[in-house]
Amino acid sequence: MKIFLMSALLFASLFSVVEASEWRLTDKEASREIIVQKGDRLLVELAANPTTGYSWSLHLQGDKILSQGKSGYKPSDKSGNLVGSGGTEIWKFRAQQAGSTRLDFFYARPWEKGVPPVRMLHYPVTVKP
Repeated sequence: MKIFLMSALLFASLFSVVEASEWRLTDKEASREIIVQKGDRLLVELAANPTTGYSWSLHLQGDKILSQGKSGYKPSDKSGNLVGSGGTEIWKFRAQQAGSTRLDFFYARPWEKGVPPVRMLHYPVTVKP
């Protein structure tokens, strides 16, 4: 009976579907190598305050390795009544194919030309097959 049960568990594990993982990254993970599997999702959550005029922009190297999904902004104040309060910009990606790439985020006022960003964050990402 034990052998049958162990065989059944082994057989089931061989044919089980591997679910994609979701990785949540903040500024704390910047500059650390992020290693994910093909199919995994990455959410980059960065503090922002658009009332100051600053926003995050992205430069994605190796755009075939990660595909960018819908991005958005979530205010810290759930009621929406706190004028001038900050929140979080959320960027979504999916690991499409094996390889290495880098996500470069820049926090700046888009209309200020020739002015360096006030923050820069880099996330080196490796996608395993």
